[in-house]
Amino acid sequence: MKALERHHVEFLRASIFLFFFFSLVFYGADFVARLRDDRFHLYFTWEQEIPFYPLAYLVYYSVAVLPLSIPVFVRKEEEIRLWKMRMAIAIAIAGIAFLLFPAEIGYFPVAAEGWFIVQNLTPILTGRHNLVPSLHVGLMIIIMHTLWPHLGGRGKKLIAAWGVALPLSTLFTHQHHVLDVATGLLLGFLVCAKVGAR
Repeated sequence: MKALERHHVEFLRASIFLFFFFSLVFYGADFVARLRDDRFHLYFTWEQEIPFYPLAYLVYYSVAVLPLSIPVFVRKEEEIRLWKMRMAIAIAIAGIAFLLFPAEIGYFPVAAEGWFIVQNLTPILTGRHNLVPSLHVGLMIIIMHTLWPHLGGRGKKLIAAWGVALPLSTLFTHQHHVLDVATGLLLGFLVCAKVGAR
């Protein structure tokens, strides 16, 4: 098997593992949170004034698509294994936080004409109480950190723009609050700095 093929196989194995590990931790924690009455309100009142932009869903869901670019740019199996390890550790840490601090979203319901299906499907896919930290943001940092050394100038500009747009999309789709985004950023940076750093 050629080296080019081996790194694709390694990515496929990592992706399958992460899919099942994420599903177990994320949806398991959300299920436990639904059984509890003592959920936290971890947001400021002024955050309820953050506008709702349905188009931001396009950026919001890109976190599930961008990892597919990893085997295109990252050719070394050990780098893919490191990406897998960092993703898994971030998911595990977030899972513990979700169990300790199950939270309630603080936004008022807003009807999104033309986006009804997406708006109603999103809480099912992303959970209702797994807010702090935002795994959307934490995993985004790990994906960016993995891709960054392999990108040219234009690629780095594009992924940097994505790194700004995605956290904002979690706010503009009313899926997360400011504390969620801040702790998600912290989680991603800490995992990248401490896991596998030389």
